[in-house]
Amino acid sequence: MDTQSGLLSLDDNALLYVFSFLYGKEAHGIALTSKRLHDLANPRLSAIVECPHPFAFLPLCKYILQGAQPRAQYIEILDLRIDGIDEIYNAEEVPYGRLLTDLLVAAQNVRQLTLSCRSGWLERSRIGATLVTMRNLVDLHIRNVDDESLALMSMLSGSLRRLALWFSATAPQSTTTEDALLRALTRHTRLESLELQYFRPPEPIARASSTDRPQFTSLHSLSIALCSVGAVWFIDLFPHLSLLAVRLSNHAHAPLSTDVLAAPRWPPLKELYIDDVFAPIARHLVSRVEKIVIMNVMRPFELELQPWDSLDAMLRAASPVRFSLSACVGPGVIATLVPILAALPRLRTLELCMQLAMWEGSSYSDSEERWLIDRVALLGGLQLENLRLIATHVDLALFDTPTPLEHSGQEQPMAAAAAATTVPLHVKLTRAMPTLCLFGVASEYWATNTKPLETCDLIDRTDAANPWYISPWVRPMTRCGYYRRWWSRSVGNGVDLAELSEEQVKEMHVERAFA
Repeated sequence: MDTQSGLLSLDDNALLYVFSFLYGKEAHGIALTSKRLHDLANPRLSAIVECPHPFAFLPLCKYILQGAQPRAQYIEILDLRIDGIDEIYNAEEVPYGRLLTDLLVAAQNVRQLTLSCRSGWLERSRIGATLVTMRNLVDLHIRNVDDESLALMSMLSGSLRRLALWFSATAPQSTTTEDALLRALTRHTRLESLELQYFRPPEPIARASSTDRPQFTSLHSLSIALCSVGAVWFIDLFPHLSLLAVRLSNHAHAPLSTDVLAAPRWPPLKELYIDDVFAPIARHLVSRVEKIVIMNVMRPFELELQPWDSLDAMLRAASPVRFSLSACVGPGVIATLVPILAALPRLRTLELCMQLAMWEGSSYSDSEERWLIDRVALLGGLQLENLRLIATHVDLALFDTPTPLEHSGQEQPMAAAAAATTVPLHVKLTRAMPTLCLFGVASEYWATNTKPLETCDLIDRTDAANPWYISPWVRPMTRCGYYRRWWSRSVGNGVDLAELSEEQVKEMHVERAFA
């Protein structure tokens, strides 16, 4: 019996089981050979609905709410980004508020909801009242949050596990905003992940005693993005964090108060994502951390301005096992960084995104291979076990074993012998690192752009080339690379590392060393 006739011979319950099992893995790759199969698969294939622009909202509502077979009941993940819809449609001609309410009422099985709309839409209205009735909701992401939205958060079901609140970047905030946020979080004591963006309290949140303040013991992941220094005190409310991401506003270079210097240090963390603005504060607060990621790009022309002393003190206090950094590798950057890393006794894994500085690219006369060797040679004194280089301006086809041009026209045995005497680039880079067990390279990474780096402008290139650029902050963006290769000592000759095949990379789970 062939596959097609075998599928068609199954009853409806068996077919539903098959598609439920395959959903998210192979379902989209199956050829639906009959209307019956299509109808059975449709509920599962409609579980994720996205509306990335207000123009798509009306067609979406028509597709979801109308028709002989309502699809809203099957939605599990709903992403609605409709802020600005009132500038496109007239509310009297197109009742988009009622349509949004009807959609939320019909989609009561939604588990993950992202809602981006005008500030004030979620005030005591039908939309807010509908959100309160969604009992299956476990993941909620609200943008343009105001005090009224926070009041609504305290009325939601206590089943939330993940919550993301993006405040307005321009609306003023006061102590009432802090109070409303704390009341909302008190309602959701089982939260596991919290993300705050543009949370800028005018003064540091009052440091109450441990007996007076609420204890959020289940929260393990906290992200504070583009916030003020006053929001740092918010971290003290969560004593069991394992992942912390902090990025302060660009204008947050305020002098440290004596309260920060006298504050108790945080409990040990598994992962810490910070920027250079937060480093002077983190040096007084961190204790042991397994993995540290510096999210912003460190540039040569900022060498005099970068808080290298603060970074050094913070890394010494944390003593990380894994460290990730993105830097424009101009003269002095690696030389400044290596002594800092050499003072970390537990450091075993390093992930370095090396960007060739623009001014250096125009004046550097040697080959790309020599440029890469010179920079990596400075890392030879580190006791690293795992090293990954992301060289955004280097053609990593250089890692192919080359045959010298002068031998290319010779007989095949002579050319093969000449190629055998050529030292591969990965060997040149790693022979000075006897402790290295895993080595990886990648050519290009970007977060939100869909165009190659050479076609990006300066602003795009800053974030695009940074593989640790996080947006939203709790969930790092997918790392996309044109070119990736791995070498491991476990499959080598004991002296040099041997290249891994794609199957070996998957079997050995090499990405876990840097995850």
